[in-house]
Amino acid sequence: MPYNLRLQPDGLMDYLDEPMERDYGSHHASAVYLYMDFQKMEARLATAGHPSVLYSPGGAPFREVRTTGAVLGYNIRRPVAPTQEMKSSPGDRFIVYTDGLVEYNLHGGGIGEAEMEEVLAGLERHNGDLVSTVLERIKGGRGFHSFRDDVMVALLEIK
Repeated sequence: MPYNLRLQPDGLMDYLDEPMERDYGSHHASAVYLYMDFQKMEARLATAGHPSVLYSPGGAPFREVRTTGAVLGYNIRRPVAPTQEMKSSPGDRFIVYTDGLVEYNLHGGGIGEAEMEEVLAGLERHNGDLVSTVLERIKGGRGFHSFRDDVMVALLEIK
């Protein structure tokens, strides 16, 4: 992979999309790439068919970062996932998660992104194990029975 693609999420997604479509046919993948430029204090983000990244700037409530990326492996547009650039500061937090976290075995199927923001309400400045707290809140929610897919939650906090 050319080095400069590590700096530009949209370039990386394009680089991955074409060989996936060519070499793997009907297979596809979702992806999220978050690059932190600590010299410019800037975040560069692209998502390809992946749940939205949630962002809390300096202790403000978490909000969804809206992106428009397509799923990888279909070679349907360029750029596959446009890069979003955001200024960042110490105290900012990003949460990345897989769809297994919100699409669990519930009579209605799971929760949406708006409900995910509700799960995170009040956790903007949480100093404990934020990931475990999020999992506990989801498991304790209305109608939760079990996760039916892989679950990944990652927290990035700018210090």
